[in-house]
Amino acid sequence: METYLRPGLELREASEADKADRRVYAMLQLLGAMENGFGNAAYGIAWEDYPAFIDTLIRQRDAPDLAGGFVPQASLWLFDGDEAIGYAKLRYYLNDRLRERGGHIGYGIRSDRRGQGYASAMLALCLRRAEALGIGEALITCDEANIASRRVIEKNGGRLISLPGEHCRYLVLT
Repeated sequence: METYLRPGLELREASEADKADRRVYAMLQLLGAMENGFGNAAYGIAWEDYPAFIDTLIRQRDAPDLAGGFVPQASLWLFDGDEAIGYAKLRYYLNDRLRERGGHIGYGIRSDRRGQGYASAMLALCLRRAEALGIGEALITCDEANIASRRVIEKNGGRLISLPGEHCRYLVLT
């Protein structure tokens, strides 16, 4: 087992129950709208609008807008005990756009919990889920200047395959 996976860490998939979960809502408000290439459409939304956001995440898993360039993806929350720590997106397959930027897995950790090993743990747990989906090698991308994310990916076995422009592309065995 990876040493950065510790007891109490759990990856939970977004569900109807999250519509009433203020812990997840609060965590999403600490992530920012677009930090280091990770998009968080819940940032800044009112609590009253939050259930519709969860509906969107469930639709992205079950019936995404394929014509609009989307692919099915799971939205996942990292919990440490009862505390919501991070948000990850696990895409079931890639289209041309995601092969260039985005990849199979994107992730973000709330601002007050960064630098504590949570991103490494969340990525490790996402890679396990990717393996269960039959993804043998996950593509993960990040901004070239995002040294912390590059270290997280490399810590999880990421092999740099290209630096197209201002972002890095890694392959990671699941």
